[in-house]
Amino acid sequence: MGGREGLVDTAVKTAETGYMQRRLVKCLEDLCCQYDMT
Repeated sequence: MGGREGLVDTAVKTAETGYMQRRLVKCLEDLCCQYDMT
């Protein structure tokens, strides 16, 4: 049972991390930095 729980836990954490990364990238896609750092 422990092996299965570890596998499910890893899958859930991977999914959460991927979801957070997609949200972050989506928020930052319109961000731009000019030459004078504005």
